[in-house]
Amino acid sequence: LNMSSTRKSAMRLREDAAIGGITGSATQPDTMFVSTKLSWKGKYERVFAITKDAINTIDPKEWRVTNTWRFDQDGVSAAATSEPEVFQLLFRKGNKDKDMKFSTAFRAQLVGEILRLRACAVSEPPSRLFTAKGLTRQNQKRLCSLRIDVDSVVVSNPAADIEWRRIFFPDIDQVLELSDVPGGVVFVHNRKPRIFAIDDLPSFLTALKHATIPSGLSIVPASAPINLGAYRKLHEPWSEDHSRIVASFIVTKASVRHENTVQRTFMVTHQNIIQRDAATYQLKSIRALTSLLGVVRKSGDVNSH
Repeated sequence: LNMSSTRKSAMRLREDAAIGGITGSATQPDTMFVSTKLSWKGKYERVFAITKDAINTIDPKEWRVTNTWRFDQDGVSAAATSEPEVFQLLFRKGNKDKDMKFSTAFRAQLVGEILRLRACAVSEPPSRLFTAKGLTRQNQKRLCSLRIDVDSVVVSNPAADIEWRRIFFPDIDQVLELSDVPGGVVFVHNRKPRIFAIDDLPSFLTALKHATIPSGLSIVPASAPINLGAYRKLHEPWSEDHSRIVASFIVTKASVRHENTVQRTFMVTHQNIIQRDAATYQLKSIRALTSLLGVVRKSGDVNSH
């Protein structure tokens, strides 16, 4: 993936409001991604320019629209494959079902956008609403409704049908069940925990798992539930060394001391690096930043350090 090309493509799409051949209710696309087309002829860079009505692919070298599929006429959709970063674009051509393969580092986001705009364009019926209560930082319970869309969990006001928040699938770092709250579940979303008590939690978790499969994600609860006290610790912006937490991440740790990889909450403060068990929030280690000699990235793997 050429990130420089991605930024240039996005800038050019925004600056040029009249790209010849783009199909949709608005000339300017709603969303854009750079991808690689995979075919028997070889690999080609393609820009996905998606409007409310159609998907367009653009050759960035000639700035030419190569294909257009309308949501309402061509039955176009998308689904991730078992190959990393690869997805299929599914569509009808005449009486036949066709598909094309593409790859992108942002597969979940791109597929999610295609499914979201497709659902709007063809007026797909809304999914089931789940009654729940949200727990605020002041420990107050607020009645809400949760709906699982094709790309997100929608939190809304059940009385006025007002959307409060969307929790997009790729932004969910972890799902934790609460052992001492009936129907309790925590979404660690962009490193921020949000807690709900859902009336029918098993059905909700099953629906969530199925909804994330097309995007190539697998969102299931951690194997070990946590209690409400551990949840409150997740909200705490201060660490054991009494300095403010600068950043917190859910990471996978590989070590000779563990037979298998383990999940850790990796926190950085102004003084230390702190590791906690991601499921139980139990403290595992505190290491002073002054003892850190460097960060080494594993060759060929941008996600391993």
